[in-house]
Amino acid sequence: CSHMVMLPDGRLMVNGGRNHVKTTSIFDFSTNSWSQDFAMNHGRWYPTSVALPDGKVFTASGSGQPNAANTAEVWIDGTGWFELDDVDWTPIAQENSFESHWWPHVFVDPRGDLFHAGPTEDMH
Repeated sequence: CSHMVMLPDGRLMVNGGRNHVKTTSIFDFSTNSWSQDFAMNHGRWYPTSVALPDGKVFTASGSGQPNAANTAEVWIDGTGWFELDDVDWTPIAQENSFESHWWPHVFVDPRGDLFHAGPTEDMH
């Protein structure tokens, strides 16, 4: 129930999961070991995470408390997570489908911008 992304240096990041955890874990292939990283601001169950071209990680939605489905945050290596106050993610959680806030379809476009392609009717 978590999401994972490959970081530019080859490490694997896994964040969120069952029971709306705030946990972020990183697997380092060079040491064959897992470590816990900075916790997210919101516990998230079925979030979407996207590795960005600059090495940051964007995470949004998923169910959780408080209001995780309506929020987005960014992870910076060595610094941790910060919430994006200027991103209005509310429409994704207000659709009629219970699952509309689970694993939203978010991709990096060729310019480095994020494209939200669903699963709701609204795209951003």
